[in-house]
Amino acid sequence: MKAFLTAHRLWLLAFALILLSNAAVLLGVQANASGKPTSVPLLSERELSLPYGTSSRDNSGLSLRINWHTLSRDANSTNRYYDYRSPAWLDADKLESLGFDLQARLKSRKKPVSKELFIVLEFEGNAYQEALRRAQYAYDNAEAHYQLRTQNNMLAQNNYQSTKDRLEQLRTIESRLYAIDAGNDPKQLREHYSDRAKFIIVKGVIRPDYGYIHTKEKLFGHISRLSINRVHVPLKYRKLFDAISEQNKLQRGERVPPRYELKLAYGSRYEPYIDSVMLIRPIFN
Repeated sequence: MKAFLTAHRLWLLAFALILLSNAAVLLGVQANASGKPTSVPLLSERELSLPYGTSSRDNSGLSLRINWHTLSRDANSTNRYYDYRSPAWLDADKLESLGFDLQARLKSRKKPVSKELFIVLEFEGNAYQEALRRAQYAYDNAEAHYQLRTQNNMLAQNNYQSTKDRLEQLRTIESRLYAIDAGNDPKQLREHYSDRAKFIIVKGVIRPDYGYIHTKEKLFGHISRLSINRVHVPLKYRKLFDAISEQNKLQRGERVPPRYELKLAYGSRYEPYIDSVMLIRPIFN
C-alpha cells in the first residue's frame, strides 16, 4: 500500500511538471506575440520550406525550415560551400567588438567558446544582388571558355552547365535571405537597419575559428546556426501544407518555384511565428 501511494505521488508530480512546462511554453508564446513585432517580412517557399522527408502522416506537428545564406569571403569563388557561413564582415575586429577575447585564446591556441548574439538577415537586398552578380560572372566566364571549344571540351561543358544551373537556382528557387551583420544589442541594430520588412533581427550562435586565407592563418567568425531555425505551422494551415508535402513526394524531392508566400513575424522575444499564408501557385495541376 505504501509503495502504491509513493508511485501515485510520483505520477501526480510528473503530471504536474508536464502541466507547468506546457503552461510556461504557452505563456512564452503569448508574451512573444504581444506588442509590435520586431520584424515583419513577406517571404516565400524559397525562404521557408518543408524539411526534406516531411510526411503528411506525421501527427507530431509541422514546421518550416528557415533557409538563409552568407556571401563567401572570396568574391571570385564559384564554390557555393567555400568558407560556408564565414562571411567577410565577420573578421577578427568584428569578433572583438562582439565581446570575444581573442588575444588570450590566441596565446593558448584554444578556440573561444560560442556565443548567442543577434544576427541581421537581409531579404532580397545588396547581399543577394552581389550573389547574383558573382553567379552571372562565373556563368559568363564558363560560357566563354565553352564557346572557345578548348581541348578539354567536356570539362568546359560541365562547368558551363553547372554555373548556368547555379545562376538559375539563385534567380528562381534559392533563398534571398543573407546574414549581413551581428551585434549584442538588438535595439542598436534596429536603429541602423530600420526597415522591418527587409531586415530581420534574429538570435543566432557565432563562434571564432582558425583557418588559412591566401596561405596566411587568420582568425575569423563562423555563424554556427540560428537559435530558432524552424517555424511552427498553425493548425489552420496544416491542410495546405499536407497537400504540399504530398506533392513533394510525387516530385521526389525536386525543387520547384515557390507555391506560397507567408507573412512571418518576430515577436518581442525575437522568436518567429506565422501570421498568414497565401497560395501563389496551384499545388496540383
